[in-house]
Amino acid sequence: MEAKERGYKLLRSISEDNGQEVKGLLTSGNIDFHVDQRGDNAIHLAARKGSLDYIKFLHKAGVDLQQKNVHGNTAMHYAARDGYLDIVDFLRTHKADMNPLNDLEGEAPLHKAVREQTMDVIEALVDLGMDPNIKNKDR
Repeated sequence: MEAKERGYKLLRSISEDNGQEVKGLLTSGNIDFHVDQRGDNAIHLAARKGSLDYIKFLHKAGVDLQQKNVHGNTAMHYAARDGYLDIVDFLRTHKADMNPLNDLEGEAPLHKAVREQTMDVIEALVDLGMDPNIKNKDR
């Protein structure tokens, strides 16, 4: 199986929450991590699912934790938006940027969280290191 085909199989496995297959694919190697499903790569799908285990597997396999999707969002954007503080903390401890601005809206992860989360989650994100004063970039 080619690397690209294995990459698409990984995306399907993450989408279907098939942890055994995800782990098996990642341990066997030869995967194209740049393939996408509706614009999201494996790291984005794992963050959207809220799966810290998948994030850890991907990190161990060498995936760029700051990889951007077609809209310029990173895993940090999705983890913050959906309130997955464990993923935010893991990304932070592995040196991922806490305040990247995406390409589509010019928004940081905290901007996405403000629209979707409760104040206690927003405060926790700031405590983890997100900049409460960050501004959208000019579009």
